[in-house]
Amino acid sequence: MRRLLLHFCLPVVLLLAATGAGFAQQASASLECCADQPICAGETASLFVALEGQAPFTFRYTDGTTTQTVSTSATLYELKVAPERTQKYSLVSMQDAAGSGTTCGSATIAVNQCQPPASGKNCAASCFSSSIISQSSSGSCTTYTVQVNNDGSCSSALSHFNISIPCGTITQASNSKGWPMEIGTTDPTTGITGLKVDNIKGFGEEGKAGSFTVTYTICASSCSTADPYCGFLVAYKAGQCVNYGTATPPYTPMSGSLATTNPACFGQASGSITSSLSGGQAPYSYQWSTGATSQDLTNVAAGTYTLTITDGAGKQLALSATLTQPQAPACRPLLLPPAAARPMAAWT
Repeated sequence: MRRLLLHFCLPVVLLLAATGAGFAQQASASLECCADQPICAGETASLFVALEGQAPFTFRYTDGTTTQTVSTSATLYELKVAPERTQKYSLVSMQDAAGSGTTCGSATIAVNQCQPPASGKNCAASCFSSSIISQSSSGSCTTYTVQVNNDGSCSSALSHFNISIPCGTITQASNSKGWPMEIGTTDPTTGITGLKVDNIKGFGEEGKAGSFTVTYTICASSCSTADPYCGFLVAYKAGQCVNYGTATPPYTPMSGSLATTNPACFGQASGSITSSLSGGQAPYSYQWSTGATSQDLTNVAAGTYTLTITDGAGKQLALSATLTQPQAPACRPLLLPPAAARPMAAWT
């Protein structure tokens, strides 16, 4: 599950030092709000690796199961991870342009598996779904509109609907049908604390597809550990069944750019390309026209390079950049005087 309602601050220390250099500044993974609680399974967290020495850099890190290699010219690298369970990340090795360096530091990302409560009868099939259709912020407050849909295949009508609100204060809530709502209570049927739309009438019965919206505002405050479930965990109570799901976030298309550094000398493969990305859905994969799968490209010659980025939603973004060859050194003929004018060496 991916949490959009909450962000968490997880202190992390990841330091790298190049050979012959002092330790780099402390790096950290920084997520806002609720530092004492874990992230949701599959949610993206950012670790920042600080590098010192002479670019380009190559470092390797591990999650205890697999080891990944990253090449970059940046002195502060954002490492995005999306663990499905509590995971420890450690640096294995690094090198800069001058050779091997030293590493230190590790980071443990605590993950809540976001399992729903065990109460109620959880039926495998559900005709209901939810999506976040709008989200706007003002100061520390954010207003969400969630649309609840049924596809017309329901065997039982929806009686009530819940949204988990594990952090912040709910300042207002309403629904497009005017059904009664409970705010800040724990539903004994679903076990969810947050919002409840109750006494729903005529939604999902007789094979009729339809939708309604729930709009609410949350203002950030100190989080408690009373509710361990993730934001946007939802529950549908229909007949004897309770189905759990996640309100899917609105998709923001990817956008990005490539920053280039041309080769320093003619004929050398010393150029680099650094990518930046916003939007999309984690995790991201990178594929260069050279076959490389790193976020950035280093030690490359002049030419045109294409990067294809694929996000977790299967969407793709193609970027292209050209490195320019420096001017070749000019060649001038060496003129020698005629042989008769050349000084002769004398033997003794």
